[in-house]
Formats: sequence, structure tokens, C-alpha cells
Amino acid sequence: MSQLVTCPPEIGPPHVRLTRPARAGGESNEEDQAHARADHPKLREAEKQLATGKDAEEVCRSLEISVQTYHRWKAQYQAIRPEEVARPKALENQNKRLKKIVADQALDIDMLKEVARGSF
Repeated sequence: MSQLVTCPPEIGPPHVRLTRPARAGGESNEEDQAHARADHPKLREAEKQLATGKDAEEVCRSLEISVQTYHRWKAQYQAIRPEEVARPKALENQNKRLKKIVADQALDIDMLKEVARGSF
């Protein structure tokens, strides 16, 4: 009689582990966010290859994604207008500029406090 050995998925071989523990509150981690950002280049590359007349299955195979993934990305990212893609970058730059201004002001305030105390 053969004996069945079981173990938790965290210990099993990587190709067997299909699930990962759920996060509290549905939060995503940095790896998930990095993966989401990496989708755009592959979608753009797929569109370029499809424009040359290649078959969708062939393109997806060369990019190592499934056809379903391609169609999901296409539906998700084609809903985004180009100006919506540029907006976060502009906000990021504005945020950097404002943080620098606040940091400079904090230094000025500290310097003025030292001068007022006479400890310069």
C-alpha cells in the first residue's frame, strides 16, 4: 500500500504552488504593482506585431502571454486615453517640486528659530 505524503503549499515544489495567501483588505504588494506596470510594453509590442500581419496566437506565444491575457490587457488599457496616461507623470513631477519647496521652507524655519534663540 502506497503512502500519501502531503505538505502545505509553501513547502512544495514551485511548479506545484498555484495559490498564494490572501492579503488582508485586498491590498496588493509591490510585486503585483510592478507586474501591472510591466503589462504596457508587452501590449504595445503585441499591437506592433499584429499590425505587421502576424496571427494573434503567434504574437502571444512570442511574448510569452496567453491570448486571453492579451485580450484582457487590451480591454483594460484601451479604455485609458493617452492624456490620462500622461496625467500621473505630470502629477508626480508636481509632487516632487512641491516636496522640495516644503523641505526648503522647513530648513528656513529651523534656521530662523536658531537665529531667534541666539544660538548661531
